[in-house]
Amino acid sequence: MNLFGRATLKMAMGGIAGQLIPVMISPLLTRLYTPENFGVFSSFMAIASILTIPATLRFDLALVRCDDDVEAASLGILGWMFASVFLGVIAVFVVLFDSLVVPLSSLHPLGLQLALVPVLAWITATQWIFLAAATRNRSYGVIAAGNVVQQFASAVLAIGLDLFGLGAWGLIHARFWSTVVYVGMLARLGARGFITQGRYVSSQARGLLSRHRKFPLFNVPISVSGNLSTYFPILALTSFHITGLAGQFAIARMIVSLPSNFLTSTMSHVFYREGVMRLGTPQFGELLLGLSRSLVLIFIPAYFFLGYWGESIFEFVFGDKWKGAGNVLTYLALPFALATLTGWPERVFEIRAKQQWSFTIQLGFDLLTVTGIVAVLAAGWDAFLVIKVFAVLQTAYQLVFLAAIYILAGLGLASFFRIVALVAGLIAAMTLVSVLLTRSDWLTPFFDASVLALIAGGISLLGVRQFVLVLWREPDAPEA
Repeated sequence: MNLFGRATLKMAMGGIAGQLIPVMISPLLTRLYTPENFGVFSSFMAIASILTIPATLRFDLALVRCDDDVEAASLGILGWMFASVFLGVIAVFVVLFDSLVVPLSSLHPLGLQLALVPVLAWITATQWIFLAAATRNRSYGVIAAGNVVQQFASAVLAIGLDLFGLGAWGLIHARFWSTVVYVGMLARLGARGFITQGRYVSSQARGLLSRHRKFPLFNVPISVSGNLSTYFPILALTSFHITGLAGQFAIARMIVSLPSNFLTSTMSHVFYREGVMRLGTPQFGELLLGLSRSLVLIFIPAYFFLGYWGESIFEFVFGDKWKGAGNVLTYLALPFALATLTGWPERVFEIRAKQQWSFTIQLGFDLLTVTGIVAVLAAGWDAFLVIKVFAVLQTAYQLVFLAAIYILAGLGLASFFRIVALVAGLIAAMTLVSVLLTRSDWLTPFFDASVLALIAGGISLLGVRQFVLVLWREPDAPEA
């Protein structure tokens, strides 16, 4: 097996466990916490996630590309110092001017404890920097183990804190302290080099900023824009006091985004290293195409099944009050299925130093998303139209983003259209099967669902086989 395959499988071992824990515990949490609790919690996490991005200046991404370990450690310290000052100022501002900040936020029921948002953002910023250091050292086992511990700790704490009737705060504190645990695990790996190079930062800060200026100039606004667009439905709905639908959206989004999040967490860092060494070679193009084709086979049929039977699945698994989340999932299925093709190879923009491409694409669609959602809510239309607008624009965004990745990777639009044709063909085939099954009045819904699940599962297994073969294939040329 090639180096990319070994590293990816090592990350996947922890990643699968880390993703399965929240899925397995969700049916219990959705019976302990209400959709409104999840709506407030998701808004809290959204704001913290958005704040983390400018706080780090995205030097966590630049750290992997540094020429030597001294510069990497220095850049890590510089990013952490800026995050500490930036988020510290925000925390003080929230405490001193809570009467102004809290009523304007979507988290007004939380009151003064809103100051915990920048604290969580600071912990997360530290985590990102340590993760980058671990990636640079190829300590993928530590990253995978830490992810499992974090997810397990968050689940256990959320269940335990419900005994105190904390509502949304039970979920928030569970996430906060589980992140602290993860950072503690990474500190031994990441902090050692950073601390020893502290003097280098103070004397060379201007040079570091100059050499890596594209990350704060392009990656920060790209990431902020992307996160704002992703979380904006939740923030907008809670701001208009529609916290129930916000919670339904949050749960549906959590489930439907698991595959793309898993692929990004297990493959992105490894693919980045591979791209730095191999971008522009035939081997790299074959790797990208092979992985893309196999992921289409794995996920498109599975997402179609989830979207088609979403309401019934959510009502059975998560309880009666979460049936609406299944309806939300029906609309989110396609854009998040496409996200399995774009998340892990997006670092191609950084490797090609074309962050302005991704920024332009991201900003354009984000403006459309924000404008569309605000227009729906301001006009007083059906709030569920927010979900539909978000789904349509996210689908278009994923397609344009994937096309840009293929162009920068040297594969061209012809390869992109072949992938899109494969996606469309699978959707058309699954739709035809579903129509034929539903038109047979003598078949029960359970039988219809079982047949569709077997077909989707069979195609997905073919994709898994192809995926493993791609990872197992030996490279045609030694690493540079």
